[in-house]
Amino acid sequence: MMSAAVLTLKSVDCASLPIPGADPWYACEGDQAMSVMIDFRSRPSVTVSEDETIDEALKHLKHAGVRCAFVIDEKKRAVLGMLTAHDILGEKPQQYVHFAGGSLGDVRVRDIMQDISGWRVADVKDIEQSTAGTC
Repeated sequence: MMSAAVLTLKSVDCASLPIPGADPWYACEGDQAMSVMIDFRSRPSVTVSEDETIDEALKHLKHAGVRCAFVIDEKKRAVLGMLTAHDILGEKPQQYVHFAGGSLGDVRVRDIMQDISGWRVADVKDIEQSTAGTC
């Protein structure tokens, strides 16, 4: 039978610590493309229903700690598009309300999502051989 390890607690020796995740992020042209992209083969994806309000979707994105989600039709169990935090917080909701009427609280995910018909895709094998500067 193995004995349990003993954890020794120490005092923090400084007056402040960096905020986790707040360090600047950047990519160089020579970085491998896969190092700057989300690989959904190794990371779970987040989904939102096309019927949700954009406020509900934004709460979901924040809770999951992500900036984008696949938009799904729950009845068909199919992906319809993509929604980003930028879509929600940018001009799209105001433009939709301006042209369709209603209020911001009425805007649904389907109203501002990026439909899959507008997606441009690449084969993952090509991306694996590419750099950030060639993508």
